[in-house]
Amino acid sequence: MKATVSNNDALMFAIKVAACLSALDAIAIGPIPATWISNVLPIFATVVLRAEFRAVPTSLYFLLAWAFLIQVWALLCGAVGVCYQYQMPSLSTTPYPVFIALRFLPLAMVISTLAIMGALQDRQNELFKFVVRLGTWISAIALYVYVAQLVGLPDIPRTRLGTDGMEVTNVSFSYAFHRATGTFREPSGMAVWLILPFFLSFRSPSWRTYLMGAAIMLSGSMTSYVAVFGGATISTVFLFAKSTQRKIWLLRLPIIAGLVVIFAYLTFGLLVHTNSGFTSLWAVISDRLMPVVSGGIQESNRGYVFDFVGDIGVPFAGYGLGNINLMLTKWNGGDAVAGILSLYLNILMGLGVVGLLILCVFLATPLFRDFSDTPTKEAYPIFAAYYGWLVAFIIHSAEFPLMFALSFGLLAGARTARKS
Repeated sequence: MKATVSNNDALMFAIKVAACLSALDAIAIGPIPATWISNVLPIFATVVLRAEFRAVPTSLYFLLAWAFLIQVWALLCGAVGVCYQYQMPSLSTTPYPVFIALRFLPLAMVISTLAIMGALQDRQNELFKFVVRLGTWISAIALYVYVAQLVGLPDIPRTRLGTDGMEVTNVSFSYAFHRATGTFREPSGMAVWLILPFFLSFRSPSWRTYLMGAAIMLSGSMTSYVAVFGGATISTVFLFAKSTQRKIWLLRLPIIAGLVVIFAYLTFGLLVHTNSGFTSLWAVISDRLMPVVSGGIQESNRGYVFDFVGDIGVPFAGYGLGNINLMLTKWNGGDAVAGILSLYLNILMGLGVVGLLILCVFLATPLFRDFSDTPTKEAYPIFAAYYGWLVAFIIHSAEFPLMFALSFGLLAGARTARKS
């Protein structure tokens, strides 16, 4: 008797492969970055396997439609005025039409991924375990690469151009200490990618949790530190507000807070390698955090983006996805396309106030669908991961990554499952 592969099996395989490819940010397969393939794969799977789109929020379709209308308007304006295609910088790796199409790809990927997640709602546990195992492997590779770069062991091949548009032949940092990058081009990319598997591992805390936590710590990414702390804090407050056992939570919170302080003290007291010897993570974080505390976010390495927004002003309708990057590049005088480095700012400037409002509705969808019951203990890590992504989007990732789409789908699925 022949074994047959169901549509759901094929969809699960596709989403697993896409998740693996999404972690290979520093790798290109031929001329195509692995992360681009990871975005295309869910779209391809939903089309070929005819997945249903009932689980996709309507607001996401509105966001895609609005982005398309703004882009058409930008093209019409280009015919009589500013033509963005002639503003592509010298180190651009794609022509203007492809560059713009790639800005729409993450939106289409999220739609397809949520459709797949809807079809796999009854197999969430399988996906949970896979994501945790994948996060474990990525963390292990990151820690190996961290040590390898210090002692001269073989590094992983980096076949994709760096974020500055140049080839990456070796990894070096102008930062205060040597940072863990793993299979990513930037340490922060690796650390933020780990948000979902790190929190999911708390369903059954084990050595995997500590391994992923170590990789995040050694990334030196302030974004990931804030996102993890913010996700955990907001979710804890949410559970307390919705719990029917508030007295128990009142006893738990001081204990949890004390454990967090002890863990932070021990962890951030770790010595990390620098060009002149060793220093502690506490010293590194203080050096970066104090200017931001005293001078605001303009004093961070994201300050130029906010200066740019202040110079050109906030549009009501937007300049179009991708076009705003070209405007920033021209304003900054760069040779490679500049990133907005914030999903909220990217949508605000690219799609205007209207686009940002639609985005907020979409992001709130899994949070306000059904609050008649307190979330189960099993759902807490998903809430923490999702809130962590919402925090990370303030200062990282101008577009939707696959791991966010998985976080959204797992949270929406958990809410639906509880409702049913």
